[in-house]
Amino acid sequence: MKKLDGSSNKPFPMKNLAKIRKQSGRTQRNLSILLGFSQELISKYERGLSNPSINSLKKMASFFNCSVDYLIDFTDNPLPNISLTKEQSNIIFKYNMLSKSNKSRLEGYIDSLLSSKEENDL
Repeated sequence: MKKLDGSSNKPFPMKNLAKIRKQSGRTQRNLSILLGFSQELISKYERGLSNPSINSLKKMASFFNCSVDYLIDFTDNPLPNISLTKEQSNIIFKYNMLSKSNKSRLEGYIDSLLSSKEENDL
């Protein structure tokens, strides 16, 4: 993790941006289209050649459903402000990477498991 003391505006590599982008199955080009940034700018953020604005950080954090702290490598936890176990955080992270249709399928499967549990508990 980085120690950010605010004393320098020197660009820093955003390794977690590259990590979460790759885990979501997106290329720099694909992400740039979805966010309205240039592919070159995404590359510069990831390599530490340019720092994003606060608005750009918010947009990326919202898109990936993660914290800004995670994007700037200040934490290794994409959801640091939520008190979750590592296992719970991992499940949420994986869920967020699913497509809308696969999220729906997963929710149906979970509902099915819960229904069978309730029947078994009777």
